[in-house]
Amino acid sequence: MSPDEPVRSGRRDPATYQKGHLLLFFERVYLPTKLPGRHPAYVNAFRTSIRWFGDSLGREALVCDLTASGLRVAIESLTRSGIGTHRLRSFRKQMLMLANHAHHLGLLPNIGDVDVPTVAPRCVSWDQEEPRPGTLLHGYRCVFRPAMVGSVSSKRRSQLDAAITRFHDFLGRLATVAEIDEGMLEDFRKWLFDQGLNPKYVVILRDGLRRVLRFLDPERFQPKPGGKALLLRGERQAKSIRVPDPEPGTVRHFFETAYRPNQLLGAVKTTIEQYRAMLRCLRDVCGSRDPMLTELNDRLASTLLEFLLKRGMRPVTVNQYRGSLLAVWRYAYDGRLVSELPRVRKLKEHREEPDAWSEEEARRIIRATDSLNYLRGPIGGIPAGRWWRGLLLVGYWTALRRGSLLKIRRSDVDLESGWLSIPPDHMKNRRGKRFRLGADAIAAIRDIWLPEREYLFPYRKTNTNRHFALLLDLAGVPKSQRRSTSQLHKWRRTVATLVAVKAGLPAAIALLGHSGAEVTRRYIDPTRLPGNDATGILPALGE
Repeated sequence: MSPDEPVRSGRRDPATYQKGHLLLFFERVYLPTKLPGRHPAYVNAFRTSIRWFGDSLGREALVCDLTASGLRVAIESLTRSGIGTHRLRSFRKQMLMLANHAHHLGLLPNIGDVDVPTVAPRCVSWDQEEPRPGTLLHGYRCVFRPAMVGSVSSKRRSQLDAAITRFHDFLGRLATVAEIDEGMLEDFRKWLFDQGLNPKYVVILRDGLRRVLRFLDPERFQPKPGGKALLLRGERQAKSIRVPDPEPGTVRHFFETAYRPNQLLGAVKTTIEQYRAMLRCLRDVCGSRDPMLTELNDRLASTLLEFLLKRGMRPVTVNQYRGSLLAVWRYAYDGRLVSELPRVRKLKEHREEPDAWSEEEARRIIRATDSLNYLRGPIGGIPAGRWWRGLLLVGYWTALRRGSLLKIRRSDVDLESGWLSIPPDHMKNRRGKRFRLGADAIAAIRDIWLPEREYLFPYRKTNTNRHFALLLDLAGVPKSQRRSTSQLHKWRRTVATLVAVKAGLPAAIALLGHSGAEVTRRYIDPTRLPGNDATGILPALGE
């Protein structure tokens, strides 16, 4: 019987696959045994790694190729092709899982572990000699990398190395910084897409190259409005230098000695920091000095707003800074320390229409949490899938914000009655509230109840935004188009929309804890309400 012959009886001896195709071994032996019911994205990652293994060998990969030397050759080949260290580790892990399963079946000896080398710029034809000063490679090696030491992670350094490597592969020669322009960068991006790379990885490589160019030639390569430039170690130290104590008579001195003790008594830390951020910007506008109270006028306020807009802030954020300045200004006027009231008008804000997922899409997101157990490590000792399933189900029945969800303690939950009690200091409106949880949420909480800990959803050193973005990809659910809030905030809008559709706007107001209907309307997706669809009411005029 040939190893490539299809299985009919289902009782075929796995030993016949020893010299057969590795992909066939995965599909007929490993997948039904080890990965039943796994998410398609997780299974496809194995198929991609097997294809990469075969490409590095120049032929179809066989089961007998799963040796330590064979994997080292494949890893070195993938390294030269610019694959990042993070993806190489996934490739190694998947191949070792297949090799260990073949070993347990008696097909292969134990190959142990295989190290993954750090990705570095390759020594190919354009990199045989020492680069000349003025070239991109010379600036990257001699200027950028020394300044970057201690500022970015090893994963980011590998991505930057891969960006420089692939850019020179695109040109086939060394390039000078002076000849690189936006048109060349756009051609480089299209070339990366033509190579069949993942679109997200293309963006990483393009942005990494732009960061290097921005550091080497900041005049020609400015950051995009609202973007975050790469801060190197010297810039971070300069940014963290302590601002000197304010002098008497300045706006900052008045805020710290009069306004904050009287008007912000008991305010949360974020509110106080918002005022101080406004004062730091006001200091930058005045040439690194604190303006005096007597200098407060409409011209200074308008200059501050213009300064913030040029920095890429959205009008809604600029209006928050304006509100902080005017609050301090009016308090100084009431104390007769300034002679005039502010007359600077509020900027017009462009509000995005709220969006929400459908009930079916919400179910798909919950089902996709099972795949996170295999794609992400545990969170606070809890499997990632169980952690997210519990968080989302509790958020579904309560419509709580992310900050409030992450502050829930085990003592706040009564598993017997199903009630959740949120203390006032964990709510944005400073009003405590009790919620009734559904049976599915209680079951999800029981799954993560042990080990004993203070918080129900520990999240130390966990990027919840990246985890949730991956969860949406696994569920095949579109992301939110709004830029003003996080993706997880759409879950809260989804709950508000479903409640408003099924029980009306007053029920949504009560669940979300808003002060009125106008605030709640900003959370409800109008496309899911009957009032936004007139096709079933009005007659057609064009027929």
